Amino acid sequence: LQWRTLTTTIMASNSLKVPDPKAALKPPPLQKQGSSSSLTKGTTGSRSKSKLNSVSMSRLKRESQRRFDDDGGEEEWEAKDPVRPTDQLHLTDAELGQEFTRIINANNPHAPDNVVRFSHKEKEFKQTTTVDHTAFHLSLDGNLLLVDSDEGRRQKSRKSVALRSKSRTSVAAEISIQVPTGGAAAPAAASSGAGDDEEESGPVERKALRNQFNYSERASQTSNATIKERSAQTEPPPRAVFGATATQWTIYDAYIADQARQAALKEKKSVVKKEGPKDKAVDPSEVLDRSDDASPWAAAARLVKLTDAKKLERMVNQNTFDEVIQDLYYYEDPSDEFKPGQGSLLPLWRMACSSAKKRAVTALAWSPQYSDMFAVGFGSYDYLRQTGGMVAVFSLKNPSYPEFDFETSSGVMCLDIHPKKSDLLVVGLYDGTVCVHRLGYGGSIGTPLYQSTAKTGKHSDPVWQVKWQQSEEDTEYSFASVSSDGRVAKWTIVKSDLQCTDMVVLHSESEIGTGAASVFGRSCGTCMAFSSANPAMFLVGTEDGPVRACSTAYGSKYLRSFLGHNMGVYNIQWNAFHPRVFITCGADWTVRVWDTSADQPVFSFDLGSPVGDVAWAPFSACVFAAVTTNGQIYVFDLAQNKHEPLCVQDVVRKGHLTHIAFNSKLPLLIVGDDRGSVHSLKLSPNLRKVTRDKKAVLPEAQVAALEKILDSVKDLPA
Repeated sequence: LQWRTLTTTIMASNSLKVPDPKAALKPPPLQKQGSSSSLTKGTTGSRSKSKLNSVSMSRLKRESQRRFDDDGGEEEWEAKDPVRPTDQLHLTDAELGQEFTRIINANNPHAPDNVVRFSHKEKEFKQTTTVDHTAFHLSLDGNLLLVDSDEGRRQKSRKSVALRSKSRTSVAAEISIQVPTGGAAAPAAASSGAGDDEEESGPVERKALRNQFNYSERASQTSNATIKERSAQTEPPPRAVFGATATQWTIYDAYIADQARQAALKEKKSVVKKEGPKDKAVDPSEVLDRSDDASPWAAAARLVKLTDAKKLERMVNQNTFDEVIQDLYYYEDPSDEFKPGQGSLLPLWRMACSSAKKRAVTALAWSPQYSDMFAVGFGSYDYLRQTGGMVAVFSLKNPSYPEFDFETSSGVMCLDIHPKKSDLLVVGLYDGTVCVHRLGYGGSIGTPLYQSTAKTGKHSDPVWQVKWQQSEEDTEYSFASVSSDGRVAKWTIVKSDLQCTDMVVLHSESEIGTGAASVFGRSCGTCMAFSSANPAMFLVGTEDGPVRACSTAYGSKYLRSFLGHNMGVYNIQWNAFHPRVFITCGADWTVRVWDTSADQPVFSFDLGSPVGDVAWAPFSACVFAAVTTNGQIYVFDLAQNKHEPLCVQDVVRKGHLTHIAFNSKLPLLIVGDDRGSVHSLKLSPNLRKVTRDKKAVLPEAQVAALEKILDSVKDLPA
């Protein structure tokens, strides 16, 4: 047989010739003399792994150098040159001995490195810098205790006691076995000894183990409260000894006399209610001589009139809030000198009525005659939870309690005080009713003087705004109202009745398809404002967003439409100085300043949340303020900054701000929230720089300053 040799080239420096696999079928040849004896001895002894590898390599080398002839003989020959692949790199010894280092870290290769999370602080998505590479393969809760801990010592002591008791019982058993059966004393002694051991050891109580990793004991020592004793020595009350014999007839006569006295007292109270309050002076002697009131305080209260009690209450409140009053009239924030272009609001009072805590402030109006008095309307903007409304009149002289307050049958949505007759108050309700009340101490305030009915043209939807109209003759009193039913009505007081006339009926137009006819429907009105320069012209805000310019002379058509808001318009107000400029706010988060000579808004500010109300400052043509539903108030001054507000301040933490109103004489504004509270705040000097210069306060200077700002923003037509 001819045997072929298979040569294998190893990429390292050593190259060997491996015999053909068929050679394994033939028994290996005898080993020559002089070969290593370690191969024969290796079967019985133990070798290391490296030694076995070296022996096997030398054996393979010798086998590769041996060949077999046809007769079965062996011949030694030299190894051939190794066969190298054609594409093998030729490396030098230095290159072969070069070491390449590979760093192995503990990072998780499957962990994502591009995780993005939303940052509420910066209001944008940001990539996270830290990635968690920890991977838990097994997690178990252990119950091990330290040997040196208290619980560990207790367990060891219990084990030792148990072992000691076992050893004693085993020893006693062995002794009893060794004692002969005839002895009676030994068993008795053994039994008594075992009993003593049992009594000494006693039953082992097992307590609940405490894990020291989840258990901690803490104690503290405090000082005892000092005991104080107070005593006073007074004169003993006079005593008198009384004795009588009471029979059933005596008790019966006493009950009959008491019932007659109570019946007479009820008759007197009913007569006083029918006659009404009397302002005539009361003789003190007559009051004190009455025996129907047991308390002298009730008799003394009749001597004080209601007006005198109000004055006394104001004096007490002025003493209580003396520091706040000083801040209102004399304090100026000194930090404004070091932060130009920024201002602040100083909180003064928080006024509320106990009976209106669960109602929202839906209307605010300052009295044009008394600068310290304002009216507040309470209702609800939650249309699914409508309750009765309330009207309260507060004064800065008595911020703790309202001067007048009365409740209404439906929620109050708006109100307005007459510009000349400050005792006339018109109120618009949620059920569509408008009513006129007279404020005063005499008579019933809660009963309206005039009230609309279905016969007189009552609105079918909530009334969102009412405004007194200026008339040339003081004998005629009229006001306008706008409602969600699309009607802008004019109400005139004639003798003892209200007469209604529709000034404008709002319509919304929309195109259906291509080339289709226009479809007209009622549009919901939300607010309105009459121009001081032209009383016949007024603006109406709609729930769809457009602002309609209307006239009292043309009730069927709009004069113009100002398109800018995408959602409902909440308030419109004309500028007190410039006749062409007005401002609007709405649910689309924006406040827009308009010029009637332009179709688009001149300024537009995005406040980031729905804007509940906006108002111009009465002392400057460039200053206005707005409140939002996130509880913030924004104050702008276009003369100082046309792009950013000068002041952004949080008024309430949990709640919404609904309305805002400036005081006409003081640097003060009031804001209402949805929890029935009215907050008063004072403007810092940087927010009213115009008031320092007497020339700048003039109306002509204000109009010129605002006109200059408008020209710089947009080219206005001549």
